[in-house]
Amino acid sequence: MELYDGMIQKTREYLSADTPRNYLYDERKCWGETTSGEMIMLRDAAFELGGGSCESVNYTCVTSNQELVKENGIFLYGPELRELREDTSFARIVFLNVKEDALDEAAGDDAAYRFIRELEYVRYHIFPKGYMVRTSAKNSREQARVSRDAIKAGISFERLGDSYIRKYLENPKVRKVQVIFLVGKEKLQPFVEEAVKADTVTEALNHILKGMPMNCGSCDLQVICNEVEGMRALHQGNRNR
Repeated sequence: MELYDGMIQKTREYLSADTPRNYLYDERKCWGETTSGEMIMLRDAAFELGGGSCESVNYTCVTSNQELVKENGIFLYGPELRELREDTSFARIVFLNVKEDALDEAAGDDAAYRFIRELEYVRYHIFPKGYMVRTSAKNSREQARVSRDAIKAGISFERLGDSYIRKYLENPKVRKVQVIFLVGKEKLQPFVEEAVKADTVTEALNHILKGMPMNCGSCDLQVICNEVEGMRALHQGNRNR
């Protein structure tokens, strides 16, 4: 089941003209965390990522294709946190290489769906010090308020990425993780479209694996089934069970 592979490839196409800063995963560099979300008042903030009128987006793509996600790493397109002086646009994108059986629909009607959602919800269980995250599942936005104290203490996208990777790797079915940060990019719309597509695919997967009756001629998910490789075959396979 390689439903998100096209989104991974498309995202990389959008980024192909730029050269990122590439950091290999190093657990020793993980940024410190608190036990729960930290409240950062605006007066204590250095700036916001994706705040106010700035664009922001977040999405996660899961694959068992080891060629698509070969190593654990962080890819930063744009300035590091210490280089920022004002609010800016922001995106955080995650590619996950998982074991084949994690996406095997034969394991249960909704096992694959629940596994993917579990990985998406990891973002709600990471609490970096001096880094207050606000997310909206409805429109795939993710905003972060960064404290001045955290900047002085050396917070960076590299160290934040290490913390995210460590958290994902706690799941024994996750093999490799890549975290992509886009900072200060003028137009995030292409990435917003991929985020919407990823979420629509996940919801369609839920409908299909639960065996919900569908009339393909009138179904509002027909565009996704036509566009995403493997979705129609999965649908037909479950209808024939």
